[in-house]
Amino acid sequence: MDEKYGPSFIKFVFDEKTLKDLSEDFEKEYQIAYKSRDIITCETILKGQNTIVHLWKNLLEYKNGSDDVFIQIHDSNKFFSYLQELINLYSQRKHYALLNPKNFIRSIWLRMDAEDINNVEGFLQKQMVFIKNERFLNDGCEVEFAQINEKDRLVYKINENEDWFETNKNIIFSILRKKVLLSSDLSFEEYLKYFDSDDEYDFPAIHFAFAKENNRPTCFLYGIQQLPNKRKDDDIKEFIQPIRKKLRNKYVSSDILIALSLFFDFLYKKGIKDVNISTMQVLNYQFHEQLSKNYHYNLDKYSEYEKQKIEERYNSGDTSEEVIEYIYLKRNSKMYMDRQDDISYNKSERLINAIMELCERYPVLDVTSYPYIEGENMHIKINGEINILNSSSKKQKF
Repeated sequence: MDEKYGPSFIKFVFDEKTLKDLSEDFEKEYQIAYKSRDIITCETILKGQNTIVHLWKNLLEYKNGSDDVFIQIHDSNKFFSYLQELINLYSQRKHYALLNPKNFIRSIWLRMDAEDINNVEGFLQKQMVFIKNERFLNDGCEVEFAQINEKDRLVYKINENEDWFETNKNIIFSILRKKVLLSSDLSFEEYLKYFDSDDEYDFPAIHFAFAKENNRPTCFLYGIQQLPNKRKDDDIKEFIQPIRKKLRNKYVSSDILIALSLFFDFLYKKGIKDVNISTMQVLNYQFHEQLSKNYHYNLDKYSEYEKQKIEERYNSGDTSEEVIEYIYLKRNSKMYMDRQDDISYNKSERLINAIMELCERYPVLDVTSYPYIEGENMHIKINGEINILNSSSKKQKF
């Protein structure tokens, strides 16, 4: 994430004594160093472009006419201790070299829901647990999940998210189809060699993390979306079309429902029966609103004539920095410019509608807490498998 896209509307608020103590010996106590990276301190994190520090006594005056979000830090010692521990944990992750911890520590606040804003220290603790529990995930490789028929297998892959996503991980379920029937005693690795790269159908990605809640292993589900460059083989689509038609409704796509049902079966097989669904990431809307303004501003720098010429250069094979910068800007602007309402809907109402639709269709799913009625988040209990791709399953209720 570019520096200018940081959530600059977030302001942390400390008491006067804390600010005085910090200013006296900030560098010595809270310096954080990264391998082969610039030295970062909690001071630069909080007083940088994205966050600033204010005294409580000046807060009301500053709030007047401001759209900023003010987060009060009630225990500064815990806050800085947890923040430093979180950064250290993040830097020890095996995917650390691929990501930017500066971006992570700027964007992580966007993951907060309404309850987290009132308990920042608890939020940081939860993020640390999420990272610690990643060691139980066999991410980065395709894992067989089920044999659908003699041609098709269902696999899943756990992937690393970019820094600004809701969680560090996502999971994608895919149907793989082989062109010819092979011996059943082949290993899975040998089996995959016979797949054409196009014989694949990917369902939307699910963003998730694991932690304990009420002393029970719980999955925290933060969102679902179709990521770019995913495969949708037409033959496989035709094969699952009867299931897609039965699930079709005006609120949410059938592929989202299938992906969620497969994920819930995955959790049940892992012994995880409780799911906490985040339905209101309160800072995300403002972030995407600001992001949209930035894209408008940067695109407006180019005249129509300049845009046309750059497009012509790109189409002729020009990959210079100037050309690629514009093409990248144009591509991302389609995803984020004036999209804050759609993105907010996908992260809240659409996700709730999808969960409710599945709970109504499949008795093995129980809603134990409804959003906005019994707290901000939604909670469900998984009491069995759905087996949505098994058309002969009598458990299905279409």
